[in-house]
Amino acid sequence: MPVAEQATSLFTHSDKPVHILDLGSGTGILGAVTARQAAPGSSVLAIEQDDKLASASELSLAQVCDRTKVIH
Repeated sequence: MPVAEQATSLFTHSDKPVHILDLGSGTGILGAVTARQAAPGSSVLAIEQDDKLASASELSLAQVCDRTKVIH
């Protein structure tokens, strides 16, 4: 989690909703932390090859963002 928070601190904050693309999302932690810090109405599109990681990514993202899609 600290590494994900440090990575997202490099992004420019916007008061407007953003579209977040998380390629190779793994467990979805980076996308989830980014979405948590983004403006309301933001969305996340995550792409993950591994079945188990794609499921974990869906769970992680659903906790912080209503507008998510995980492509497996």
